[in-house]
Amino acid sequence: MQLTDTHCHLDYHKFNADREEVIQRANDSGLIKLLVPGLQHKSSKEAVLLAEKYPSVYAAVGFHPTDLEEFNPQTFDEVKKLATHPKVVAIGEIGIDYYWVKEKEKREFQHEALKQQLNFAKEVNKPVIIHMREENDAWFGEASVDLLNILEEWQKSLT
Repeated sequence: MQLTDTHCHLDYHKFNADREEVIQRANDSGLIKLLVPGLQHKSSKEAVLLAEKYPSVYAAVGFHPTDLEEFNPQTFDEVKKLATHPKVVAIGEIGIDYYWVKEKEKREFQHEALKQQLNFAKEVNKPVIIHMREENDAWFGEASVDLLNILEEWQKSLT
């Protein structure tokens, strides 16, 4: 059986000292593919660089809902360029986070950024990595409902 880790933040600085060993241990334990999701432009670029360096590492590019400070047409265009790399296999980590983001305007901006990234994923025919976190420890709440509504609206726009 072949195993893939679909969500490992190997770009985090805490891996600087032993990143190569971590990747080797993962490979030795049967993980043949490791997917590093981007959180904004910088980490998306770092994910691509890691994918270029290590054969078993692949990248996703995108803007995490709590990292939208620099989400604008220019940085989104830069991330779109990164998405053309052959080892970029998904768009993400994108979504909604109401745990850390409380302000209504910022939540609405999360919705807009998510919609734009979903549309881009469709344009480039790549799957998405979705992040969703409720305001509290609820299993299903406002963030879940909002995410499902956005995804349903987006899916209808595809037909």
